[in-house]
Amino acid sequence: MYRSRHGKAYGTMDYVMPFFIIICIGIIIVLLFKLWSAFTNPYVPRAAYMHIVEGNAQMKTWGTDNFFSLSSDALIMQGDELMMSADGLAVIEFLDGTLMRLDSGTDVSFLEVDEDEGIINLLLVDGTIWINKVYKASGKGTKIVVKTTNLEVVSSQDSIFEVENGFEEVVRVFSGKGDDLELNIFDEVGEKIVETENIGVGQEIVFSDMVLKNYWEFKSPTVLAAISDDFKDTDFYKWNSMEDKNPSVFERAEFGTGFVRVEPEEIAEEDQIFEPELKPVGEDVEEGIVEEPVAEDPVVEEPVAEEPVAEEPVATNMSVPKVVSVSGGMETDADGYFVVTHSPAVIKGEISGAAKVVVNTYTLQKFKSGESSWTYFANADYDLMKVGENTYEVYAIDSNGNRGESIFVKVKYQPAVVEEEVAEEEPAEEPSTEPIVENSL
Repeated sequence: MYRSRHGKAYGTMDYVMPFFIIICIGIIIVLLFKLWSAFTNPYVPRAAYMHIVEGNAQMKTWGTDNFFSLSSDALIMQGDELMMSADGLAVIEFLDGTLMRLDSGTDVSFLEVDEDEGIINLLLVDGTIWINKVYKASGKGTKIVVKTTNLEVVSSQDSIFEVENGFEEVVRVFSGKGDDLELNIFDEVGEKIVETENIGVGQEIVFSDMVLKNYWEFKSPTVLAAISDDFKDTDFYKWNSMEDKNPSVFERAEFGTGFVRVEPEEIAEEDQIFEPELKPVGEDVEEGIVEEPVAEDPVVEEPVAEEPVAEEPVATNMSVPKVVSVSGGMETDADGYFVVTHSPAVIKGEISGAAKVVVNTYTLQKFKSGESSWTYFANADYDLMKVGENTYEVYAIDSNGNRGESIFVKVKYQPAVVEEEVAEEEPAEEPSTEPIVENSL
């Protein structure tokens, strides 16, 4: 204890108390500031919202082992896993504007969802997903990575694509710019990338067991094909096509934390009928009488048939594609067909001044701009060559997008007949007529 010159005693608490009061005031100010920020700038979690369209779903949150049932909209966080029911359909709305739709029975895990970094990393365990990055401009800069059993699908541009993981792994592209979707194919143990393919708009790749085996053996099979008509007949394709043209809008419910689906307005047929306006004429205006318009016979102009104008290639510095060999030879039959007996038929050629080479609407992925040679594998296993007569149109495109002159390569596929060799039977050994002599000791 200390005593001042006036005789007043001061203890330790008298010196500590002012500092304690200052600290308490500081804590109160910080809490008040956070409370004010919570009301003025509410925190929005960096995740996605799931909207159930049909059926129901199950969710497993990060750090847990059990699924729980969902029958209404829910917030999805990084690390969550979502599994749709056998009759379920859902729309996932990421905060950057990217849309993802889930088919029935789909199981997908949200490995990473980072709006600040602009990345969405997904694991498609099973089922089918449809991703639309062009619905809102904010989603165009997001990098999306979808991993399946043996693939890694990477989209860095604005595009619409579909990924399947089931008996076969399938990737399809419906909208985008060029070959902007990248596919990394992993080895048999899923550790190293053995091949990278680029897939463009209107194309699909079906990774069957046989196709994957060819990649694992470094055979680089030709797998790109046009999107099949069978897939376009599925309900999932029709639903997504309709949603892409007129996406469903989900708004927050007036009460509670859920969402309400806003149905698009449909114009009734009777509202689309145009009724001519009746205008009052002369003295009839005062009496409120209107004169009905006189119907005039419409003048029908006969359409003039226009002759189709053939599209001529733009003159460029490219040379016309030239074929140098088909399966190692250059001989043709009397009809001008290259006759091959084995698949694939390897068509090799030369070109100069080209940025791309196209064969039957397929852009050769291995050809690089400025190269002087090109190769096309007509593989019968992937319907790129049929038994009998085949014709392949080949043309080049320069760096300005100008198309050059086409050539046509005719290939006749006649599979070689493998004759099984019949093993000659050895003549049976005739029994010996000599008497058997037993050795005696």
